[in-house]
Amino acid sequence: MKECLFITENQDHIRVARTALRMSALQFRSSASTTFDFDDWLQAPAMVAHLIDAAGGSNAEVAIRDHLSHSHDFDLQAVEGPERGATTTVRGTLWRPVGKSAGDELADVRAPFSVEGEVTRGPAGQIRAVRLAEPTSTDVTEAASLVRSLARHGQIRGSGPQRAGAATHDIETDDQGRRKLVRKRFRAI
Repeated sequence: MKECLFITENQDHIRVARTALRMSALQFRSSASTTFDFDDWLQAPAMVAHLIDAAGGSNAEVAIRDHLSHSHDFDLQAVEGPERGATTTVRGTLWRPVGKSAGDELADVRAPFSVEGEVTRGPAGQIRAVRLAEPTSTDVTEAASLVRSLARHGQIRGSGPQRAGAATHDIETDDQGRRKLVRKRFRAI
């Protein structure tokens, strides 16, 4: 049973799993629980990864990648740091909105910014803190100008006057409904 993991809200089930069955168990917070291991399902993958390999490894990296994507709109590209340690350095793409006016079709479009940051994990593998460098206001302004220029010149598929083969970018919608400007190809002039 040591190779099994049990996750539930029920405190009595957790007690039996841990003591009688000698299973690893994680308790999700319920309205009746006063003690629990986690209260946000986004924490579960990191805690499970820690139970599999407390030193980190590929499972921890996948859990960090998922957490950063869903909670911070960050695409992880590299992880650096000690195998055993609470703080890991991350590098990747942070997506931030660059549109200004609500009536504009590009108002909620997010542009990519290359940034670094740190992820701090707790003793059970849970992600305690995420600190990502934010793009400067100048970077955001420049990205917004680029998006408007691309649209004006028909280089974003579906916006502006379109010439055959002119579009170099698409606006893709991710699984959380966020619209992102994605380069699809280059165009020689």
